[in-house]
Formats: sequence, structure tokens, C-alpha cells
Amino acid sequence: MPPYTALEKTLMTALSTLNTCKDMPAHGNWTRFVAKKIAGVAADHGCEPFGHGCVHHEFMYDITWLKRDKKGSVLDVKLVMECEWGNDQHVLEDFRKLLLARAGTRLMVFEGKTVETNAKLMETMRGEVRSFSKTKSGDRYLFAHWPKKDGSGFQFDMYVA
Repeated sequence: MPPYTALEKTLMTALSTLNTCKDMPAHGNWTRFVAKKIAGVAADHGCEPFGHGCVHHEFMYDITWLKRDKKGSVLDVKLVMECEWGNDQHVLEDFRKLLLARAGTRLMVFEGKTVETNAKLMETMRGEVRSFSKTKSGDRYLFAHWPKKDGSGFQFDMYVA
């Protein structure tokens, strides 16, 4: 597995704090809850967060971290995130949005039944990256998956094209 960047380590740390959270939201509010946590660390990386629960509304993805100049022109996209708590097909549909992103890191946050079923789903997503004609060498995908039945909280995996 390739080494994690400082940004990716920050994301994993932020999400891991949810593993012991006693005030977890109802199922339908998970995306907003996770997005708020990820948006909260954007400034540490010199970025403005756009998306669920942010000052700036959603910008194409559940969360987008932009680096902008004083005029507001976009200089860089450090992160895009999709978050899905539905069935595997819904997770794949949201993941496919990340294929289109030109961002330093693409983060897919999702819930699945078990570690094993999540591993199969991540392999399907890796296959989609390999098949996509616009994939470039070095494209980074961080997977944060929550195995519902295992009760183990977020687990992480990385794929670099």
C-alpha cells in the first residue's frame, strides 16, 4: 500500500474520532455529520470547504476543498468527497462521480455490511478506476468504510492508480 499523504492522515484522524462518538446521528443524517467533520479540517490545509453544512454550499460533490486566490479564482482542488450510506449500487453510483474529479485526493466514505463485503466493493471500485480512460497515474483514492455488522468503526484503504 502506498504511503498516506499528510492530508490523508488528517482525514483518517478526523473520521476516526467518530468511532467512539456517543451522539451518532440517525441514519439519514450521516452524510451531513461526516461532511461537517471533514469540512472542519480544511483550513488546516489552506482550503475552503464547500458542501453539506458548510458556509459555501455543495459544489459538485458532498465536500470539495478549494484553494482560491484573492479574486476567488480556483487555483487547486485538494479534496473531493462522496459519502453514501445506502446499498452497494448507490455507493457505486456516488463513487463514479469521483472518477471525474481532478483533485489531489478523492475520498469515498461508505457503510457496508462487513469488512469482507466492503473489501469486495472496494475491489469493484478499483476496477472502475483501472477501466476509466481518463485515469492518470498517481490518481489517489482514499476509502473510509464503516462495516455495520462488525461494530469496529471506520476502516481505511488506499488506491493509487
